[in-house]
Amino acid sequence: MSSSHRPQRRSRRRPLTSHRARRPGPPAHGPVRVQVAHHATAVVLRVSGEFDLSGVDHVERSFDGAVDALTDCVVFDLRDVSFLDLSGLGTLVRAGARARRESFALGVVPPQGAGARIFTATDAGRELRMLEDLP
Repeated sequence: MSSSHRPQRRSRRRPLTSHRARRPGPPAHGPVRVQVAHHATAVVLRVSGEFDLSGVDHVERSFDGAVDALTDCVVFDLRDVSFLDLSGLGTLVRAGARARRESFALGVVPPQGAGARIFTATDAGRELRMLEDLP
């Protein structure tokens, strides 16, 4: 036998594909989307996706474009929001202040589950008219 012949070493690395069942990661949610629906003098803004700092401008532009002199009521429908942070909440509070200044009603249907906690954790629910469902 020659001295240059060495036995092959086994790799200690795991193979890329494992026999273990992998847990699926958290669902991927996209950027915020807003659908605006006009009903006589009421407007429903259905917000979906992640309502965070990156989506504030889009939601505010949608709100500004939806409100006019004939608007009596605006409802933010957040049931399809996957994530809501303080910047998104601030947008709702500012919309509520504008509604009081311009004398129209504003309501918020909160997100499902954990997303609704931000309203109670910050007492923002006192500033906003919270709805259980669309009127």
